[in-house]
Amino acid sequence: MGVLVAKDIRAYYSVMRIANDIKSRDYLKTLMQKYSPPKIVIANGDAPIVVTKGDSKRKIYYKFILAFMDKMKFDKVRVGVDPGKSMGIAVIADGHLIDLDLLHKIDDLVNLVKDLMDLAEKVVIKIGNGGNSQHIIDKLREAFNGRLRCSLDIICINEYDASSISYYWLKFRRRYEDMVSALQIALKYVPEEGL
Repeated sequence: MGVLVAKDIRAYYSVMRIANDIKSRDYLKTLMQKYSPPKIVIANGDAPIVVTKGDSKRKIYYKFILAFMDKMKFDKVRVGVDPGKSMGIAVIADGHLIDLDLLHKIDDLVNLVKDLMDLAEKVVIKIGNGGNSQHIIDKLREAFNGRLRCSLDIICINEYDASSISYYWLKFRRRYEDMVSALQIALKYVPEEGL
């Protein structure tokens, strides 16, 4: 069991909201069966995983998942991006699906990657080759040019047939289509990704 330290009461309440929200995410059931929930404490001291009021909601969520897995950092994170009007994203950390979402602005994707870079040794972003993929790649490269805190790879891959498989744990609806495509993109093997 990991420990998650909240620096103040505001951070503590943010963590508690996320702890309650996690139960509603169907795709986290295997993670919850494998690991014990982290112990959440309020303290001023240093600890491996600390939540502060300056952390974004998504970064607090990822820190919670780290504490859940009793780790200080993810070894490898793969982010699948289905480009389009709404970008579907899927985040797989150390072999576990930890996040599915729709993003409407490229800045939101840049912030998501920044949060992950603080919490991972290696981040691989796989972007489908449709829609505005080149614009997304250019924005990401511009945002992280020379300011890397971890190993970052940005790969454009063929997204053909990306939404052909529906997963039983996702009640497949139209609004999930972009997220399922992003998951398929994240799971595709490409030699440039490495192991």
